[in-house]
Amino acid sequence: ATVRHDARALFNSVATEATRQVGQFNPQDLANTAWAYATVCHDAPALFDCVATEATRQVGQFNPQGLANTAWAYATVRHDASELFDSVAMEAARQVSVATEATRQVGQFNPQEPGSSSRRSLRTPRGRMRLCVTTRPHCSTA
Repeated sequence: ATVRHDARALFNSVATEATRQVGQFNPQDLANTAWAYATVCHDAPALFDCVATEATRQVGQFNPQGLANTAWAYATVRHDASELFDSVAMEAARQVSVATEATRQVGQFNPQEPGSSSRRSLRTPRGRMRLCVTTRPHCSTA
């Protein structure tokens, strides 16, 4: 959507309040805030500083889209946030590594192996659990 109204006062007010409350933001709030201000090219250095600090602290909770949007926002406004960029890069690499390992493990799954039958017992820290991989809507535990 395009707004054909000068909303600088509104963006300044929201930036001031967001700066006060940024510690309560979750990763999506942080990414969306940075993205919104970068999209409208609104200069809010104090807000970008606070979001960068909080995003760096919470970076391990970001999903890939949040990481990408946050990095894009800071690159777009050319805000100096080298610690944020470093932490985003490390978290993105970690997430790629986890996804690569999961893909490798899925590739090793063989539905013909005895352990892949429709029923089997699994030893868990809380005891034995019967796993059902059938059309039954529930599983029983023992």
